[in-house]
Amino acid sequence: MMFKVLAVQAANNLSGDRTGLLVNGQLSFMRFLGLTLAAKAPDAKTL
Repeated sequence: MMFKVLAVQAANNLSGDRTGLLVNGQLSFMRFLGLTLAAKAPDAKTL
């Protein structure tokens, strides 16, 4: 999952904070990462 997060971050030229917000807030990112609505996604400090 972390590899996918880093790939999305690099492809979209996102900062760690912005990536954390998008991973936790947008269903398309969550679906790409294989997360459910109840799953814990990595936050900006982890990224």
